[in-house]
Amino acid sequence: SLTSDELLREISEAPTVPHERLARLLSEADLVKFARRGLTTDRALELAREARAVVTHEHVASTPAPGTEAA
Repeated sequence: SLTSDELLREISEAPTVPHERLARLLSEADLVKFARRGLTTDRALELAREARAVVTHEHVASTPAPGTEAA
């Protein structure tokens, strides 16, 4: 239920999130959602790939390497 700006503020201290990439992605998504910016199929696919890449980056960065979990 957060706006893009609110979300970015909430996670600003999260070291595993690629903040600049996420901010660019959310900014463009907001233009599509709220300003009715046109979007080609190719650009939509690029944005989807970037969204997945941001999530993958955060997941990998926040998952401990095998054998390094706290006991």
